[in-house]
Amino acid sequence: MTLADNEKIKEALELLNSFIGKGRRVRKPTKTQTKEKKSISTLKTLEQKLEKLSTQLERENEPTKQQELIKSIDSLIDIIAKLKT
Repeated sequence: MTLADNEKIKEALELLNSFIGKGRRVRKPTKTQTKEKKSISTLKTLEQKLEKLSTQLERENEPTKQQELIKSIDSLIDIIAKLKT
């Protein structure tokens, strides 16, 4: 499952959760609230991936795989930093 698939599933769940009772809808969140939620969930996902890659790097013995992991970790750190600003 890709990150995009996870985001689509989360959006679908949020939509389902917005319906209550007898088919009435709860007040729809504003675009700003939705963007904030998406960026927070994306950040969480990226930070979890960063932790997994770091753990994987600690266990890896092969230098070429270590190099690949370091490049991936570096890219993730850059992306996370950009999202936080």
